[in-house]
Amino acid sequence: MKISINAISDPSEIAAFRRNEVNFLVKFSVDEEKPYWIEALVSVPHPLSLAPDRPLNEGKMNVGILLGNSKEKRFKVFSNNDVYPDLFVIRITALAYDSEGAVAAREEAKYELACSEKNGKVL
Repeated sequence: MKISINAISDPSEIAAFRRNEVNFLVKFSVDEEKPYWIEALVSVPHPLSLAPDRPLNEGKMNVGILLGNSKEKRFKVFSNNDVYPDLFVIRITALAYDSEGAVAAREEAKYELACSEKNGKVL
């Protein structure tokens, strides 16, 4: 049993020393026709956050029951003015629970979010 995790971010890059908001669309799929309950753990490094108004570096998403199909879930990543130019790694860990409630599979994916200094107007 294998879980596939595919993520897309919009925008794909954030601006340094400014407030940013990044939308992630994550698609989860399994390769078996048995029902599995899927949960996902999201981890972002400091100074990024999963909340717009306070530091929150870890979160959990209930994806739902997958029966050989796929589901999409969304989450947002925020930054304040203290974000610096760097490459930030966002970790998404998916857990699949079988009908007995035991963990049948665990898959981790890492996504890089670039932060660079951009010239122009501050929004």
